[in-house]
Amino acid sequence: AQRRSEITKHINNGVDLQLRKNYDEAIKEYMVALQADPNNADIYVNIGSALQAKEDYARAIAAYQKALSIQPSNKAATQGIKASTEAKANKDLDTATAAAADLYKQKRYDEALAQYQAILKQTPQN
Repeated sequence: AQRRSEITKHINNGVDLQLRKNYDEAIKEYMVALQADPNNADIYVNIGSALQAKEDYARAIAAYQKALSIQPSNKAATQGIKASTEAKANKDLDTATAAAADLYKQKRYDEALAQYQAILKQTPQN
């Protein structure tokens, strides 16, 4: 019972820190809880959520996938993967578009055009 209350304390501390946008400290609290309860899918979801909030989408997806490997029916993990995947794609698109715009501003038109064409191939719906 004491072990369970320690785990809960660290999870609650993590949630509180995450609500205050202190994501790194929240992740540390979740990791302490995870050491005591390594097969707790919900802790991995919490870690994924904090990483997603930090825009560390690749690591967030990995945390959500770990949650699903423990509990395949975990809806929060499935939703987290979907949201993180979409956010990562949007962030990558923004980065590529900014790079193309920078090339254009530098009068490196052929390179800018190639960059824009690559973007269009990846996202023809945009």
